[in-house]
Amino acid sequence: MTTGAEIFDRMRLYRRPALAAVAAVVLGLSGCAWGSGDEERATGARLARAATAIEIADTAEMQRLAASELAIAREKLAAARHAAGAEAFADADRLISEALVNVHLATAKADAARRQAELERVKAASSDRPDGTGRQP
Repeated sequence: MTTGAEIFDRMRLYRRPALAAVAAVVLGLSGCAWGSGDEERATGARLARAATAIEIADTAEMQRLAASELAIAREKLAAARHAAGAEAFADADRLISEALVNVHLATAKADAARRQAELERVKAASSDRPDGTGRQP
């Protein structure tokens, strides 16, 4: 039987990536609140929020489980900064959105890998029971 402490420990594993996903969604959507009158300021705010989302997601574990997705997000963010500097705000906004999608993908990939590892750990633990109740036929 799983104790409350074990459940809490498992939940703690998923907290930071889940926080990164929520932050990316909230930060990405909040950029929609800006009007089209001040494109430069709105794009600058979206750039800052996307950079924050990438920074939150960029952990050692995420580097191990979803390095390519995080690298693509960083590349898209750099391209968005370049586009914003050239006053190509529509292109910058598109690249920001693409960077955020890659952050979401990295988070989902890392979550799936952690859940798969947990499933395999539980399967291994159940097959090691001395009474043999967890063994497959």
